[in-house]
Amino acid sequence: MSYRIERGKIFERQWKMIELNNENFDDYIFKSKILIEIYTKTCNPCKIMKETVLPQIEDQIDVGTIDAAGNMFLLNRVMSDCGSISGVPVLLLYENGQFVKRHNGAMTLQQLEGFIEND
Repeated sequence: MSYRIERGKIFERQWKMIELNNENFDDYIFKSKILIEIYTKTCNPCKIMKETVLPQIEDQIDVGTIDAAGNMFLLNRVMSDCGSISGVPVLLLYENGQFVKRHNGAMTLQQLEGFIEND
């Protein structure tokens, strides 16, 4: 569980990260700018990204995740935008429903901020 401290009070952090699926994907990608992480539950770099790096940028951009092993139909839809995926994590940037760019592999917070800003 994660917490934030504000004016000396401790609050439980409310995660903005959402697990994407076939039902919510279309609505979600039409937000102004979103970042999507494609991951698997057994991937350690994916876990590090999801648990430590991605929560730090949620105030800057909406973040969605797709379990590559558990959602093959949605993964195929995403690959029609960004090309084939041979490993995880993969980070995708969408803006107004349009695919902008991708990055293969984990990133530091600074690298991720640069990836988001330099589109």
